[in-house]
Amino acid sequence: MHQNTPRYFHLAALGLAMSLAGCVTTQGGSSSLLPQLQPVKLDLASIGNSIGDVLSPQLREFKRLVNESKFVEADEYFNMEAIYFEQRYTGAKQPPEEFTKLAEYVWLKSYQDKAEQATQELKAVDNLANPAKWSQVSKALKNGEQVTASVKQNFLFTVAQFGEAQTQELAQQIARVVQLAEASKPDLLAAKMGSILATGEHNPVFVGKVTIDANDYLASDKFQATALAHLAALSDRDAYRKDAVKLTPYLTEPTRRRIDSAYVEMVRTQLLADGRISLEEVSTLGSVRAPFGGSTDAIASLATIGYVDLTSASFKGRNLFDFAISFTQDSDLKFAPATEAVFTSGDLSRFDYLFVTDLNAAKVAREFKNKREMKSRIQTGVWQGQNPEYIAALADYQTAMAEFQRAQISSAIPKACAAGWGCALQGFADGLSNATARQSVERASARLAGTSQTISRPVYSDYTYQSVDISTTKTADVNYYVIDVKRKRILKNSFQINDNEVFNVAYNLRDDDPDKASIQRNITSEAEVTAWEKRPAAVPISALFNAKNLGSATTTPYTDIQAFLKTLNTRSYAAAAPTYSNAGERSAKAAPASAPAPTSSRSATSQTIADARFDSVLVIGNPNNGGIGTGFYVTPELVLTAYHVVEGSSLVEMSFYDGTKTYGRVIDYDVRLDLALIKAQQTGKPLSIHSGPLKLGETVEAIGHPKGYAFTITRGVISAARRQRSTTIASDNLVEFIQTDTPISPGNSGGPLLLKDTVIGVNDWIRVDQGAQNLNFSVSYNEIRSYLDRFKGK
Repeated sequence: MHQNTPRYFHLAALGLAMSLAGCVTTQGGSSSLLPQLQPVKLDLASIGNSIGDVLSPQLREFKRLVNESKFVEADEYFNMEAIYFEQRYTGAKQPPEEFTKLAEYVWLKSYQDKAEQATQELKAVDNLANPAKWSQVSKALKNGEQVTASVKQNFLFTVAQFGEAQTQELAQQIARVVQLAEASKPDLLAAKMGSILATGEHNPVFVGKVTIDANDYLASDKFQATALAHLAALSDRDAYRKDAVKLTPYLTEPTRRRIDSAYVEMVRTQLLADGRISLEEVSTLGSVRAPFGGSTDAIASLATIGYVDLTSASFKGRNLFDFAISFTQDSDLKFAPATEAVFTSGDLSRFDYLFVTDLNAAKVAREFKNKREMKSRIQTGVWQGQNPEYIAALADYQTAMAEFQRAQISSAIPKACAAGWGCALQGFADGLSNATARQSVERASARLAGTSQTISRPVYSDYTYQSVDISTTKTADVNYYVIDVKRKRILKNSFQINDNEVFNVAYNLRDDDPDKASIQRNITSEAEVTAWEKRPAAVPISALFNAKNLGSATTTPYTDIQAFLKTLNTRSYAAAAPTYSNAGERSAKAAPASAPAPTSSRSATSQTIADARFDSVLVIGNPNNGGIGTGFYVTPELVLTAYHVVEGSSLVEMSFYDGTKTYGRVIDYDVRLDLALIKAQQTGKPLSIHSGPLKLGETVEAIGHPKGYAFTITRGVISAARRQRSTTIASDNLVEFIQTDTPISPGNSGGPLLLKDTVIGVNDWIRVDQGAQNLNFSVSYNEIRSYLDRFKGK
């Protein structure tokens, strides 16, 4: 019986069967006298379904509408009660005939004409050679598939077990046309090959759901052979690559490998057309790529290139270079080691070309900018005081003890009570009160014992540390050569590295600062700066060995490798000294160091003749703090002074020896070196900067304004040249100072320390601790030159 048949149907059927059996056995007379009845096998499921049909109001109404030929109303009613009918009749062996009647009506009304039309259209399809008919065939297939799908999805047809026979012929025609389309694909692929070779794409549309995709061409040996023949007919390398890449989706891996091999052969044939591969052609080989990246080695091997780096270990180990340079072979060109051929055998015959690199300089320069005083704190003590929680705990303990004592006293006082239960109850109440009070005392006592009488708090004091921006620049100069062994020529060129980073570094940050970890998360340590400075710079060979750079190289004849190496022995690793113009509006040319100092044209004080060098020196006034210092011209427009003289001011007032006043703008500074440059409104005569060695003990002079005594000359000797920490910032990057016993006082800062007429230092600081005498320091001329060189390069 159907699983949804109500249980009472089964019971009713069983009752009916038993009633029938009872009727036989209760008739009068002996049963043996009755005719022998054959046993009847009862189909309880059929009986139950029949009874259910009789009792179902939905089925009765549906049958009435169908039998009265009210098919539209019956169809609407069926859809309205679809859930009931689905549960009741899905899978039924023999549904009521009214379902079939309604199904026939719906088929005739909505489906038959569409099915017949689609069937006839598909019957007419006997070949797919004409692309103009593909859309029509596809439409017929779509219509037919829609009809068959709609019939399968119609629940009435499912219940009535109707539609399969009606759409059988249509389904057969759909299958036949689809098979025809599949069988026609090879001819279609062949017809479309020319279009794909020209455009690199195809139209996937064919017939119905039968489409054409790249996999069809990947599986076609004919197409693979046609593609190879198409590319082989091309003579232009760019066109070959372009067309090959365009066909990528349609080419198998074996075909791609064959295309790459053919491309390499094309390159080789073209490059060797004149019997050799020129240097210009070699420089392009590194960028030559087969269409699919294969056969790289074959391209690179078209020329044999030797490589040697002449920056020998002996030079690298003499602190001539602040950081290392490594040359990376990022090109597909193959460079064979040539050290043995260059330095031992001298035989370069196995090479077409020899590529030589020679590191000339690798320097690091730091500039310390934007020094800021930052406030933080350190613990300087501990405050101790009475703990308010202890006072509260003590009060609670005292209150609990008082309550406990009252409870004990109360329980000790005799009370009048009735004999028996009255006294018992009174005693119980007193005991309970005492126990409760005792528990309160115990809790208060435990709290008091666990609470400290005093509390401690750290006491902090403010301090300052310095936040400085360090601008670090790595510069390098590399000479490189290409020896054209066959044509006997040397091409020379050079390139420069210029890399800059700015780091924020904290100095004098205390270890006992509780915020040290959080501060350090936002800054860079000096060790990290140093690590960046020492990190090797990688130079890709492709940046050197390319057509553009080789085209701008200078060319000299090549005889043999030894002669070439001799030309390199003259290389100098000393930094070129910068030159500065001595022309100035305010005065004539500075007197040479060997000539006596000329008399100044400026006014002189009574009974004195001014030093000619005064024309180059100025009084620097800082309007921010009222302090004064000294400065001097290094170019007709630029004045050099100490950074601490102008710190905090962007504009400064300047005075000449004759009392003329002018103004200047601070345009650059270096905190570590304690140097600053001022662009003056009025031009002046520059002093020259010393170069070369210094002789200790030589007499030197300082010009400045100690304690406001303007244009004072003091004299001493060169005591030493020392590298030590900067006085303005606790950097590990040491500064070179000239130590002198020349008297220097506040007001001399920023002024020149002169060896005759040349500047050997900028007066900077003096040591004044107990026991120190004549320990005065000036920023060295080497640091001055480096600073001015960096400024000129900006």
